[in-house]
Amino acid sequence: MKRLYTNARILSPGVDLPNASVLEEEGVVVQVYPPSMALPSFDEAIDCDGHWLAPGFFDIHACLPKGKDIHMSLIQAKKAGVMNLLAAVEESDYDMIAKQCKETATVMEKANSNAARVLGVHLAGPYKNTDFLEVKALQKICVIRKVTFDVELPGAMDFSQKLRKEGIVPCCGGCCTDYAVLEEALQNGVRDIGGFETAGLPVVLTGLGEDGFSLEFAGDKAAENAPLIRFMFKTKGLDRLMMTVGAMDVTFGEALKNVAAVTGLPLKDLIRTTSLNQAVSLGIHDIGRIEPGYKAEFVQLDDDLNVIKTF
Repeated sequence: MKRLYTNARILSPGVDLPNASVLEEEGVVVQVYPPSMALPSFDEAIDCDGHWLAPGFFDIHACLPKGKDIHMSLIQAKKAGVMNLLAAVEESDYDMIAKQCKETATVMEKANSNAARVLGVHLAGPYKNTDFLEVKALQKICVIRKVTFDVELPGAMDFSQKLRKEGIVPCCGGCCTDYAVLEEALQNGVRDIGGFETAGLPVVLTGLGEDGFSLEFAGDKAAENAPLIRFMFKTKGLDRLMMTVGAMDVTFGEALKNVAAVTGLPLKDLIRTTSLNQAVSLGIHDIGRIEPGYKAEFVQLDDDLNVIKTF
């Protein structure tokens, strides 16, 4: 079926296009139509009333409730504009980690079109050891996409290399105090730094100074960390920043509004930090833009960036 979204203000990385339309077929964007372009035939039309139409948000560090409440939490996440996420597991005991991985795997098997899509697990404690065989065992329970760990732990560099070979993203937990170790971690495959706005000084300085590192930052805390956030956006390329939302009662739209107010940057630049960068960091190349070939996962936002609807 061909669905045409009309009267939309397209907000996509590098794009702010008012009075535009988007053609979707079978869940994939076929074409974006500026106002001067003739519209195609379609089966269904959706009028966006001039509101923003942006790529659905991607929460790379989603703290979900345990047990039966996960399903409702995923439904609420989608209502708040989150279309894709990694389930963050922050336990230190293996049995508890394995239990949460099993719960996540069950949710992934029972995908719900009304809920955010779970793409796997982020071991985000930070993970307290460098036992790759343990991660391999967890991988048999559920897809592990990312591991945040202390790069100063014994065996951390070998651990990072093995994660990379397995297609898992290694991430520095932000607690390292040794500049040389951070440099070594970068050389051994660590590319991401988690919880950047609360990290120690060596991590902050190395993260800002080394082009190879991508930074996870809490957009809902932008106002209280305004000087660091402004400096971070001036120092790092926009393709190296990934927004997260720590507070359960704050949406990505609200966090995006906070970051825009702090940095003064246009939304067409900032929007890439809410989905595209997260997807690319995980090797996913069809999420985060409203362009032909990308998934038609949209969030409709009003002028204050409140979520109106998701598609």
